[in-house]
Amino acid sequence: MEPRRASVVRVAPIPMVQSYEAHSNMKYSVGEDELLDEDIARILEGNQRWVEEMTAGDPEYFISRSLIHKPKYLYIGCSDARVPADLMMGLQSGDLFVHRNIANQIVSTDCNCGSVIEYATNHLKVKHIFVCGHYGCGGIKYALESDGWGMNDHWMRLVRNVYRLHAQELDEIPDKQAKLRRLVELNVAEQVVNLYKNPHVQHSVKLTGFPKVHGLVLDIATGLLVTIPIELVTDPLHRYDHVYLFSKPPTVSNPHHKLGVSEHGSPLKRRPATQGFAEGQSLDGAEKVG
Repeated sequence: MEPRRASVVRVAPIPMVQSYEAHSNMKYSVGEDELLDEDIARILEGNQRWVEEMTAGDPEYFISRSLIHKPKYLYIGCSDARVPADLMMGLQSGDLFVHRNIANQIVSTDCNCGSVIEYATNHLKVKHIFVCGHYGCGGIKYALESDGWGMNDHWMRLVRNVYRLHAQELDEIPDKQAKLRRLVELNVAEQVVNLYKNPHVQHSVKLTGFPKVHGLVLDIATGLLVTIPIELVTDPLHRYDHVYLFSKPPTVSNPHHKLGVSEHGSPLKRRPATQGFAEGQSLDGAEKVG
């Protein structure tokens, strides 16, 4: 039997749009001589309805969002399609800066995640970071059950490291589903720890008190978010301040930091990147002179 075919919904090429009105008047054209992927057609038609719904009560909805990007929150979560980051938090487009990967991992060597954290912290200056996992996570399940190999297996080793750290607790849970749910929670907790290790987060927290970090788990079966008590994560971490807080960034009271001078007004000399940090040095490697 031949696959079902229909007309394609498409947008004809148009010249540079000169105004919002010209763009908003653009409609999808249907060419009867074209073959249609019905899923793509449904998506394009859904997009059209969404635009109409968003602009029905606020004609400037998209224009206002195109002029500024200043989200208050960074969301780091799982790639699972059942977890709609902004919708489940009751937020609007533009409220949430988002990074997602399988099993919501925060890894120091992951340039993708690292650049998102740096940009959100240093440039967007978000006030809160959410690390969010979810019950029923396929990545967590894969980490415990799969004996395969490949990129996924390499990535899931990160979750197995979390299991190793909490093996004593997890091995005492007889019910398989309960064990998986607990590993989801512990995985979020460990990623919160990894986030606190990030030098950009450390620097910003020392200077401004922000961002605040929150651990969350979504229960897909109910739609409700469960909080992971952060003090249970961070209090033990303080024992390792001498390990992870590898420098003492300048305090807010030092107005000269970004001007390249010390708090006493003396110039700062750049230290070679290969040398370690010592007491009295700033996070960017500068050293007081005089």
